[in-house]
Amino acid sequence: MRISFILTIIYLFTTLTVSAFGLADWQHRAPGGTLMYDTGNGTELGLPKSHQSITPIRSWYFYKNHIVIVGGPGYMIVNETNGDLKQFSSEQEWNNYIEYTGLEPVLWTRWYSDNWRFYETIAFAMIFMVLPIVFIALLLILITAVMQWASNGMKFQPRQWLPSRFRIKKRTVLIWLGIISLLVFRAFLDAYPQSW
Repeated sequence: MRISFILTIIYLFTTLTVSAFGLADWQHRAPGGTLMYDTGNGTELGLPKSHQSITPIRSWYFYKNHIVIVGGPGYMIVNETNGDLKQFSSEQEWNNYIEYTGLEPVLWTRWYSDNWRFYETIAFAMIFMVLPIVFIALLLILITAVMQWASNGMKFQPRQWLPSRFRIKKRTVLIWLGIISLLVFRAFLDAYPQSW
């Protein structure tokens, strides 16, 4: 009991320490090729035409080769095709321009406030949070196996470790197909972050 408690505390402090150093940093190209990144100071957008950056950006969405932005500097729209930036003095003026130019998505406005790539975030979580748990679980299984091996007179009996038979039930197959379908759909959304 005491060893598992110590291992749990070490794991928690390790993941908290590691997560504080750069895991939230990201850099991606928007659908039109404009560079967006976050180095810890908030989301920034690099404008290739004027060689400046817009920071901090609170939220945005991608639509028809445009990035519609709400940020610290105000309300903006970036045309990714030619790199033009339009800034607006008020939200009403910004909304009017969006309506006039047809930049309001019809089906779904996908607002982002951080890294829009779900699987990249999951990968970092897997590497720095789940893998240590798996390692500790495998270590505990190994210790248990060695202890059983020693208590059985040094005879290894693999049948005790394996289930008697594997059966695939229809409900299980349907659940796994549903999970896989959701993961594939999420991968599609990562590849195409535009609003519709």
